[in-house]
Amino acid sequence: MKSSPRTFLILSLVAFLGFGVAYILAFERVLGSPKLRVEYWTKALYDYKYYAAKQIEEPKLIVLAGSNGMFGINSNVLEKRMQRQTVNLALHADLDISFLYQQADDLLAEGDLLVMPLEYSYYESSDSFNISFVRYMMAWGNEIYLKNLSLLDYLGFIKAVPKLEVWLGLVSPSNFKRLDRTKEVLYPGPDGIVREVLRNNKRRNRVVFSGYSHNSLNLNGDIMASRSTQQSVRDIVSLPEKHDSYFEVKDEISPHFIRHFKRIQALAEERGAQVVLTWPATIRHAGLDLTKREDQLRIERLRSLLSASGIDLACNPGFFNLDHRLFFDTSYHLRERGAILRTEALAQCLSELDQQKGSSHKPVDWAKSLKILSHHESRMLGR
Repeated sequence: MKSSPRTFLILSLVAFLGFGVAYILAFERVLGSPKLRVEYWTKALYDYKYYAAKQIEEPKLIVLAGSNGMFGINSNVLEKRMQRQTVNLALHADLDISFLYQQADDLLAEGDLLVMPLEYSYYESSDSFNISFVRYMMAWGNEIYLKNLSLLDYLGFIKAVPKLEVWLGLVSPSNFKRLDRTKEVLYPGPDGIVREVLRNNKRRNRVVFSGYSHNSLNLNGDIMASRSTQQSVRDIVSLPEKHDSYFEVKDEISPHFIRHFKRIQALAEERGAQVVLTWPATIRHAGLDLTKREDQLRIERLRSLLSASGIDLACNPGFFNLDHRLFFDTSYHLRERGAILRTEALAQCLSELDQQKGSSHKPVDWAKSLKILSHHESRMLGR
């Protein structure tokens, strides 16, 4: 007996829905599984930084960005200049702008100043989450991110997950959450991470730089890379194939970014806090050289596009495109001296904004800015 088209359609729909439900159940089963291919050092950094932010009761200064903020901010400099306790929540540029919104939602309070020196990739982000972010959230982001998404955004996240990740999460033989896949060091959980960071800082007047690890964190959540400039940075400068142009000049800013950044702005307004979006630290080289007019125009174009969307990109960009000798190992990671110089420039800008009670979106005097920067770079590199 032949089935009617209507019966076939109904059966197909039931099968499709059944597969969808089964896949969602499989996805939720692997959330938090040690079988996922993830290193937990990023989660360890998050654990301590979240703890540190929760300890501050008075209005605080929060730094929120990717790793250009983690390696490139010296919170002591900000605290002395701004006269408020500072916590560095910066982690990794692969963490989506929607995740940064969740961090702000968890921690932003009345009177807080939220400073966001975001990497340029945020302005080009799409609704399709990158694979690193997907893995992080599947491994450790269920409670702090996924459960806070709307149903539509949650289904959108599931759609972005490669099916292979779910399958590997079900069948992988691993049963341990490792801080680093190259070492047999297991993730001890949030309380264990906090204890280790506090112990490290109590033992020494100065935390010893231990690479990409919570053991490198100071009490504010900074990582100060007290090492020399690595060959990887020298290659970025000298080898054309290694140049980092940081961003492309496009006709619009990512709608995904605009949507979520405006949510952060609305959240801050609702809670009586302030948000300052500003520039990341970048290497001055052929990929982005703000002594060159063509790159100055690229920066001015980016700022104009953001302004057209009602978003101000504060501070003088000329002070954040720095000599490569101030960087550590990537095009965004500063050495300690570079972090101090960058933070001094940021603190000066924040102080001026505070005095003016708003944006100081003035045209950049590039010649004057570069002369000032050259003086400060010579001072820092001559140490």
